[in-house]
Amino acid sequence: MAKSAGGAPSGRDELPQHPYVERLKPDPSKPAKRVIVLTGLPSNSDRAGYQRLYLTTKLDYYAEFLASDKVYSEAVGADQSPFPGHQATRVSVSRDATIHYIWRGARSRSTSLTSTFASARLARFYRLARSPRVRRVRAPVKAPAKSPAVTLIALRPR
Repeated sequence: MAKSAGGAPSGRDELPQHPYVERLKPDPSKPAKRVIVLTGLPSNSDRAGYQRLYLTTKLDYYAEFLASDKVYSEAVGADQSPFPGHQATRVSVSRDATIHYIWRGARSRSTSLTSTFASARLARFYRLARSPRVRRVRAPVKAPAKSPAVTLIALRPR
């Protein structure tokens, strides 16, 4: 590959910038935008200006966020999707965005976790902890006095 005097690739051999990079880091001299990446089945919301992303095929658990907070989205083929046989969508949402995680159970109960990045991890843990394959295990080590309590989880074999 031919290089210019500054060491950068010359225009003729230069690769085009990927759309994902263009959306997250349009200026190479500045840091990339911080995002949360969610994968699910997209849907319309009953609230104006919001987008819904279902996180289960039962359509009982979803994340809802402002459509304007979406930074990038791309299709995930059915062969690579976390939902076997269904094409999904991977969405990058601004880390500063408020995301509502809503679970609607068999009794029409709803739980909403309104969160930023820190609570997104809690929401993932909440979803995993509700799985029938999960059992709680106490941590064998003592946590330092100033740190929060630690709970480990282990998956039961199928």
